[in-house]
Amino acid sequence: MPPFREIAATISRQIHQDVYPEGSMLPKRSILADAFGVDENTISRALDVLQSQGLVRGLRRHGTIVLKPLAHELIDLGSIVEFDGSSYRLSKVFKTFRPEPTIVGRRRAPADVARLLGVDVDDLVLVRECLMLDPADDSRRMLASTYLPLSLVEEIPVLRAGDIGDGGTYGRLEEHGHSPLSWTREAGARVATPEETEQLAMPLGVPVIGLLYTATDPQGRVCDVTSIVMSGTRFRIVDKLARNERAKEAAP
Repeated sequence: MPPFREIAATISRQIHQDVYPEGSMLPKRSILADAFGVDENTISRALDVLQSQGLVRGLRRHGTIVLKPLAHELIDLGSIVEFDGSSYRLSKVFKTFRPEPTIVGRRRAPADVARLLGVDVDDLVLVRECLMLDPADDSRRMLASTYLPLSLVEEIPVLRAGDIGDGGTYGRLEEHGHSPLSWTREAGARVATPEETEQLAMPLGVPVIGLLYTATDPQGRVCDVTSIVMSGTRFRIVDKLARNERAKEAAP
């Protein structure tokens, strides 16, 4: 592990152990450099990591203040796609957020999405994108982006509209002969793109959790790939595990 990450991990533990409580100032960079036996540039990189994790904030001409560590929100994605009368829900947890109006446009899909759609990375696709907000304080929680091949959009022009009615994209796909859809989900972690950092109002360098939902029709055609992006420092994904019939309880 690079020295700056080791230093960041050490200071992070100290913050969580209240060695540096919320509202206190970290020692000056020169003092930290002497304490860890490194140069100030290495300390600066360590502080950048801590800031990206929401643990500290640099104050101009005043040093670095310690923030309250964020508690992770645990989300159970489940494994059932639901229809609530107005829209399909890829996970019940998404119902707790308020979507902003959908922005529709054409652009190239990310490489992993292009792979799933079966299009070239240089091909344009239709993108339907919206932010999902916390209704309590309007904070930006997740970014939802739906990617559709243009050949399918030519077949179903209403997909270009901002509001496409009850059932959303999946409803329109199934109305036009792509029923019943089936879904798969991929999950992964990566560093946020600059655009995602701005859209979700996160510090630079924050990792994100990315979910990719692929909708496939009975003929095996991938009709839609929906990407859900959320802060990796704010959310943790949990699953409830069921006991297999053959997994007997341990004998007393």
